[in-house]
Amino acid sequence: MNRILFLLMVLLCFTYAQQKENGVIKKYYNNGKIHTLYKYKNGCPIDTGFEYYDNGKISTITIFLKCDSVYTYESYYENGDIQIIESLNSKKTYFTGNKLRSSTNYRKKYNKEGLCTEYFENGQPKDSALYKEDKTVWSKSFFSTGKLRLYYKEIKDGKILEGYSYSPKSKITGSIKNGNGTLLIYHGDGTGPDTMTFKDGEDEW
Repeated sequence: MNRILFLLMVLLCFTYAQQKENGVIKKYYNNGKIHTLYKYKNGCPIDTGFEYYDNGKISTITIFLKCDSVYTYESYYENGDIQIIESLNSKKTYFTGNKLRSSTNYRKKYNKEGLCTEYFENGQPKDSALYKEDKTVWSKSFFSTGKLRLYYKEIKDGKILEGYSYSPKSKITGSIKNGNGTLLIYHGDGTGPDTMTFKDGEDEW
């Protein structure tokens, strides 16, 4: 009985292997328009794959490096504007109208390296930070006017050693020295402030 079960399992595995997708595979919406177009080899997506909205416009473009490993990825809003551009060492996201929303750099996959920035829809920087080996070296946050509202000048092992908070009129409202201090932090739209106290580099909300 055990031998029969073993042979059946081998047969099932062989049948599954034989059924792995190869060549160009297309799938369609109920309205007949193309939904996805991918090329496969032994069940793995290869080359360039496309996905579409039901209005016929491209939703995503993916270039595969090897089986299930993505080299570049692009995503689009339904109106055709770019939404995301991602590669092995960087990622950019966009508001509608192709306005930059964020820019992130990587040393290796998902480990941040260098300057990474988020933006308000008006184009002004929202948050900016410098990374080294996925650790934050310093970070800045801004008002929607472009003025600085928060500056963590020195960060070590995730702890804030030196930092400053600012009012919408660029007046210093608080500071951290040697990991200790109190900040009065305004929001990006100028509302607030909220009080944040630090002890030994960590906040005590």
